[in-house]
Amino acid sequence: MDINRVDGPFPLRPQRASALPPPPALSDGSTDRVQISPQARLKAQLRGVPDIRVDRVAAIRKAIENGTYDESQRLGAAIDRLMDEMG
Repeated sequence: MDINRVDGPFPLRPQRASALPPPPALSDGSTDRVQISPQARLKAQLRGVPDIRVDRVAAIRKAIENGTYDESQRLGAAIDRLMDEMG
């Protein structure tokens, strides 16, 4: 039984981007540009924010246990902050 190579004498090998030649210049002299939308910037900022602020959760749990957590006051303050941020 004979087994022949299927990739031939010169197998494909990946090249590093730094080893590739630079792309040819565009004929009209223009260059590529990238614009990042405000939404993409906001998403990038949000990725850096922790999902849960453990210290805040612990403080709120303690206030609930002590009976000192005022939902209506907290909700009103949160709505005011949200409206201020929205302009």
